[in-house]
Amino acid sequence: MNISELTIRSRLLFGNVITVSILVTLCVVVWNSIKTLNSTDAMVTHTYQVIDQSNRLVNSMVDQETGLRGYAIGGQEEYLEPYHAGKQAFEDSLSTVKMLTSDNPAQQQRFDEVNRAAMEWQKYAQEVIVLRKSIHDGQAYVNQLQALIASDVGKEKMDNLRAEIATGRYLNGEALINHMVNMETGLRGFMLNREEAFLEPYHQGKSKVDKQLASMGNSQLSRDIQSWIDDYASSAITLVRESNRFSSIDELYVKLAKKQGKQYMDGLRNKVAEIINVEQVLMVERKEAASLASDLALMVLVVGGVSSVVFCFGFGALISRNITSQINYVIGVAKQLAKGDLTVNIEKGAKNEIGELTNALKATAESLKTIIGNMMVASERLSSSSTQLTNITVATNSGANEQMLMTDQVAVAMNQMSISVQEVARNAVDTAQSASEASEEAMQGLTVVHETTMSINSLESEIESTMDRLEDLSREATNIGGILDVILDIAAQTNLLALNAAIEAARAGEQGKGFAVVADEVRSLAQRTQDSTSEIQGLIERLQLGTKDVVNSMQKSSDIAKKSVENAEKSGQAFDVITRSINSISDMSTQSASASEEQSVTVEQINQNVVNVSRITKESVVGAEQTVESSQELVNLSEQLQNIVGQFKVKNVS
Repeated sequence: MNISELTIRSRLLFGNVITVSILVTLCVVVWNSIKTLNSTDAMVTHTYQVIDQSNRLVNSMVDQETGLRGYAIGGQEEYLEPYHAGKQAFEDSLSTVKMLTSDNPAQQQRFDEVNRAAMEWQKYAQEVIVLRKSIHDGQAYVNQLQALIASDVGKEKMDNLRAEIATGRYLNGEALINHMVNMETGLRGFMLNREEAFLEPYHQGKSKVDKQLASMGNSQLSRDIQSWIDDYASSAITLVRESNRFSSIDELYVKLAKKQGKQYMDGLRNKVAEIINVEQVLMVERKEAASLASDLALMVLVVGGVSSVVFCFGFGALISRNITSQINYVIGVAKQLAKGDLTVNIEKGAKNEIGELTNALKATAESLKTIIGNMMVASERLSSSSTQLTNITVATNSGANEQMLMTDQVAVAMNQMSISVQEVARNAVDTAQSASEASEEAMQGLTVVHETTMSINSLESEIESTMDRLEDLSREATNIGGILDVILDIAAQTNLLALNAAIEAARAGEQGKGFAVVADEVRSLAQRTQDSTSEIQGLIERLQLGTKDVVNSMQKSSDIAKKSVENAEKSGQAFDVITRSINSISDMSTQSASASEEQSVTVEQINQNVVNVSRITKESVVGAEQTVESSQELVNLSEQLQNIVGQFKVKNVS
């Protein structure tokens, strides 16, 4: 795969995809490692919890054992509070730890064994508690027995018996004392051993004593013996027998001496220690797994990070060098175009953004070649047309100046004619007033009429000549209008070409800014050309209108001049018959005065028209001078356009 053929977006996307893939892989590995660390940490915490709860099991059993020992020694119920609290704590801890190890059947089995051991110990403890409670319940009789013994009632009564027998008043006194001693010995043995067999001497002695008492009657000795039996011996036997219904402290000592509780407790401790050892082994394994996961994550992170950085920098440098080389080529081409060298050979670009830019630059160069070539041709045509327009305008200006001179002469002649007409009027009045001078004045009038006729004929000729020149001027102005239309078309085409060049420069972006300035200057020159041409066209149109007005005025002046000639001829005929008909001098003078007045008005009108023609002619001269200036400016603009276009290097463009 050629990277140069890929688009910039594809290249950058390709690099980003690979980078993101590496980062995603790193993230997945790190995430799995973190997940493993979290799981391991949770398992280590779980192990600590199991160990803690296992230790609590042992501690709760120790509390139970402590409470049991205290109760066994003291026999008070308050000593059992640690026992009951430890039992409840054991049950709670066992429930918690079994829930914690619900996923470990082997540990569940071990905790079941711990529970069985605890139940066996609790069974033993319950036996001890029952035994100690029985001892406690029988202690009242023991206390009564001890109080009875401590009261020395038996000893006192026995001493009294001995003293009574020692008096010698009783025949079988010695034998009776022996029987009483046997009874006392059996009673002591029974009280010490609490077994009925030890009462055998007591019963034998009592049987013999009872026989002797029957023969003794109600003697003091008989009463003392009966009192010892009833008040002491029978009470002691009853108390011992009642206390025998309960356990004795010896039984408790015997039971405790077997150390069954210690055996159960040691077994329980061993089982818990085994559980703790298993959990500690698991904890070590989990810590090692966590350490391995951490090392793996660190290694992957470091290796992957370094690899991704190296790859990103390497691939980025490759893409950057590939892109910048193509961009530098485009920049070089754009610089050549900016210098005006349109002959540069631009290769076809690749199928990417820079290739499209290269192709667009190539199309722009080709378009500029065509546009600049057309602008060269148009500037040459504009220069030629401007020169022609200048020549025509100069000729028009010369004709206008000549027309102005002729119009001034016509104005002078018309002023003279006006004076002559006024003179004729005065002469006609004088003729009417003085008939005597009619002949002389008629001759003078005839002379004046002849002069007037000649002046009018000359004026008519000049008017006709002026009309011909004005018609020529109108035709030249029409020709100038056609040339101006050509100039306007050329300026419009130049403006359109400059606009197209500006559009192409805008498409070229930064590389086309220089050409955009040139195109804008060309468009400005074309606009100025259009404005100047429009002004010239306006002046020509006004010149044509003024010329038409002058022609019309001249036509009227010609008609008036012809009429004046006819009037002058009539005046001559009148003066010819003056000599023949003096009687009609007054009438003829009156007619001559009227005709002179009419002629004066007509001549005044002609004079006014000639003045107007002179004014229009002066305006035409001014317009022609402005046209000359505009034409000269148009020539300068065409030269500037040629200079601007000449800055570009273009191959032969047809």
